[in-house]
Amino acid sequence: MKKIWAWLLVVAGLVICLSLAAGCSDDDNPVDPVTDIELPPVVVELADEFSTLYEDMNSGRMAEILHEDAKVFLLPSTIEEWEGGDHPLDFQYFDRDSLLAVHENIFSGKSGVDQTGSAIPPVGSIRGGVFERVGSWELNEEEAENFPDLVVYSALHNVLIHFNNPDYHRYEISNDVFLFATEVDEPGLSGWQLLGWREMDPFFAQATENTAWGDLLTMYR
Repeated sequence: MKKIWAWLLVVAGLVICLSLAAGCSDDDNPVDPVTDIELPPVVVELADEFSTLYEDMNSGRMAEILHEDAKVFLLPSTIEEWEGGDHPLDFQYFDRDSLLAVHENIFSGKSGVDQTGSAIPPVGSIRGGVFERVGSWELNEEEAENFPDLVVYSALHNVLIHFNNPDYHRYEISNDVFLFATEVDEPGLSGWQLLGWREMDPFFAQATENTAWGDLLTMYR
């Protein structure tokens, strides 16, 4: 009789254990969703082509791949530098029209002016040494307020660009930059376009005259 009760206790224990295990299913501990988004290859190609059009100094192609609501945001340090001069900036970002205008100045060989009012020699050539994606393309809800009614995606890129002046001087852009992109579907236009970029605070080395990307654009505006 004692053996029968012992077996009953064992069976009851197994039933209890199985019941507890069934209650601890994966539904009670859901796995976090994957946030990385696989965008079409054309988005990656846009970033590569942006580097190419810089070297070709092709303002026409830039106009084709830039979205009508594109913006390039200036660093606070850039705005502060101009505040001390005679021509302080009255904007915090380049919109599409002003962005195309400043690049037309650079690509066509016009001289610039720095924060002190001194003339800056024209850019003779551009070499995009690095334009490498170092982060995944992801939905960027934080930037959505800067691009109303658009779905914004971003990816961190490591950028190295040399703006070469005719007198053997050059400006070096070496920085991490968030590129923005969005999908478009309008009459006569479909696919993906670049929405601009936002720089991180750069680290300046001693080897050459380093500057932020936005700093250089403001000098040739």
